[in-house]
Amino acid sequence: MRFQGVDISVEDGDTVLDALERAGVAVKRGCGVGSCQSCLVRGSEPPARSQAGLDAEVAEAGGFLACRAPAENVGDVGPIDDLYPKFEARLCEKRWLSKTILYLSFAVPELRLEPGRFVRLSSGGIERAYSIANHAADLAHLNLHVRILPEGAMSQRICLAETGDLFHVRGPFGKCRYVPEKRDQALLFIGSGTGLAPLYSVATAALENRHEAPIRIYLGAATPDGLYFQQEISELQGVEVHFCVDEDATGATRIGSPLDIALADHPNLERQVVYLCGHPGLVRAAQKQCFMAGARLSEIFTDPFEPSG
Repeated sequence: MRFQGVDISVEDGDTVLDALERAGVAVKRGCGVGSCQSCLVRGSEPPARSQAGLDAEVAEAGGFLACRAPAENVGDVGPIDDLYPKFEARLCEKRWLSKTILYLSFAVPELRLEPGRFVRLSSGGIERAYSIANHAADLAHLNLHVRILPEGAMSQRICLAETGDLFHVRGPFGKCRYVPEKRDQALLFIGSGTGLAPLYSVATAALENRHEAPIRIYLGAATPDGLYFQQEISELQGVEVHFCVDEDATGATRIGSPLDIALADHPNLERQVVYLCGHPGLVRAAQKQCFMAGARLSEIFTDPFEPSG
């Protein structure tokens, strides 16, 4: 394997990411399973599995995920930064949505915002992936919902940030977006935690495009306190919303997993477009069960929030 013309030694079982890191090449590592797309590089004839989840234009340009590609199967490898330039992002607003989730709004005039997709936010050498949380009718600023983790490096940076501070973003990445060509098919959204952000954004895009079929959202948390943004999502006209909790249900919530409740309500998912966002365990289980319930794999859009590291 070669990186920008320099030979890189490869050991049995190495991914491209493994080999590059061992050689001391500065390459980003995120979740390690291909969800955050931090390790995106460019190469000649990359394995198909290393391009899963990438935009067609990126795949056609030779882009692939270094963590998903066996090093022995690729030749020349190089950076792909020219496809995703870095933009300055000025923090304009910051407020708590719940005890653990912050709302951030950035001025990024050059960034093309696409509801539901995600960006990579960076500051001080730290970079993390966050889904675009904008209402599709308001794309003037980049809005994010960020769960603050006590030991998280980016969480600490964000907690200390003040309006006016400068960050950087790349993107948008991912395939979690509204597809206007499917406006006559029912939409089913299932998520947990800050998986609400891309689901909310895609649902508003459907409304802005005058979607013609039912739109249903199932959101889950352990307890009612874990739910947030309830008023905003409940006010979406023409959207059926279900809040689901594991325990302590109130009159406004239902007991059980959002996946289990959604499939109990809609056991036949033929000709339904499904969006799955949030905890990776929920997303993986939901993808399999929704496929078994009749949804086509090409019509199941996923965004698992894999942890970094």
